[in-house]
Amino acid sequence: MLKLADIFQNNMVLQREKPLRIWGTTNPEEQVTVCIQGKTACATANASGDFVVVTEPLYASVEETLLVKTQTESLTLTHVAVGEVWIAGGQSNMEFFMAFEKHLPDALALAPNPSIRFYDVPEIAFDGQEDCFDYSEVGIWRSADADNIPWFSAVGYYFAQQIHTALEVPVGVIGCNWGGTRTANWMKPETVREVGPLWLDVFQKALGGTSLDAYYEAQRHNPMNDRGRLLDNPFYQFMMPKTPTPEECFAFLSSIGEGPENFGTSLLPENVPGSLYTHMLLPIGGFTARGVLWYQGESDDDVEGGPCLYSRMLSAMIRDWRSLWDDSLPFLLVQLPGFERWLESVNHDYVTIRQAQQQVADETESVYLCAIGDVGERYDIHPKDKKTVGTRLALLALSHLYGQLVLGDAPRLRTAHRDGGSILLCFDHAGDGLRVQGDALEALTLRANGDALAYTWEIFGDTMRITPKQIPDAVITVSHARTAWYQINLLNSAGIPALPFEICV
Repeated sequence: MLKLADIFQNNMVLQREKPLRIWGTTNPEEQVTVCIQGKTACATANASGDFVVVTEPLYASVEETLLVKTQTESLTLTHVAVGEVWIAGGQSNMEFFMAFEKHLPDALALAPNPSIRFYDVPEIAFDGQEDCFDYSEVGIWRSADADNIPWFSAVGYYFAQQIHTALEVPVGVIGCNWGGTRTANWMKPETVREVGPLWLDVFQKALGGTSLDAYYEAQRHNPMNDRGRLLDNPFYQFMMPKTPTPEECFAFLSSIGEGPENFGTSLLPENVPGSLYTHMLLPIGGFTARGVLWYQGESDDDVEGGPCLYSRMLSAMIRDWRSLWDDSLPFLLVQLPGFERWLESVNHDYVTIRQAQQQVADETESVYLCAIGDVGERYDIHPKDKKTVGTRLALLALSHLYGQLVLGDAPRLRTAHRDGGSILLCFDHAGDGLRVQGDALEALTLRANGDALAYTWEIFGDTMRITPKQIPDAVITVSHARTAWYQINLLNSAGIPALPFEICV
């Protein structure tokens, strides 16, 4: 029987201007033909009936029909668009639904837009999970209309909106994300064993003496694994639209029988190393796309030693994804903003996580860093403004991948040196000049001999002059956004906040 992979559906978006992979199953050794835009491509299924057909690159289009046929069967997919396809990966801040985003009314006012579409990969972490719960509302290509916009990843939606406006082609976003997950969950198990054995130790400790078979049998009956109707989830409905007070959180968690002290501490299947690579990434692996949006890292901070491993883990995860796609997919990384505490989640060492994100962007080809240090929330790990995040990611994509003359990079310290009684900080990516939003410069501190120094500041284009009110003989440490909580208000002319740094002068 002829069958396509689940992601190939009516209303989908296919990537333009790249060879296109279409795969599925049929009878063993049977020839499969794919027809679209007047182009035809063929392949022969293997002895197991698996086939992959690769077509010539397609041009952008809002309305196409895809025909897949054998000698005895055929499948026709309609309302197929061709444009730009991106994968939106990570944890809850990428998963964060438009239903809960602060700018939702404005987005609904622009609906419908059939050129923006979204596919949410079902959140499955173990064999048979989809048979235990109702997944009928996910794994569907949705268009940006009033009924479906609430299901979109908010970051993915605003990214798609900006790309569509700039390029005037359809945009499809494939949401492949899950709240509270680590890089180890999105990698091959053997890769975790090689570069991050700490996470295997964490898993074994959480498993205790339970056998894997017994563990997974118990998970089939665990209501926490019902991931098919997250918009109806009482926890999401309570926590996501607003930032509740600690008292409100305690009352809510108590009402559902989950005390704050044990919130999120149980071993759930999505936190098994490699589980999401196997059950979510492999089913879409190779779906032709332009690149990946990645917003994750908070959960790698949950375990001592995790932040120090993050650069290795993230680099290895990117290699695993690129190997699966057989394509050097660009990755646009969202750098974690300031944050202090939410429920039992505490910012232990986001400083190291952020450094790792910048290191990976610096050292890995086609990886770019998105700065959102001005839109974090001190007591909420889920900032409600996702429009800014999606827009900044779009600026990065437009400047680095689509050749548009826009400023997408954050201001980054280039040099720092003493100039008499002052310190000159010179920045790359200042655009038409740096500016400070507000009257006071936030997030930047000077210290000497362990003491904080008061200072004044002036800006001249891409340079900031910092003048301590008392000039010490000792070395001065200049730190920018190196604390748990901050909101950066040093911006370039595109309104993008400066990256964190620390330097001694």
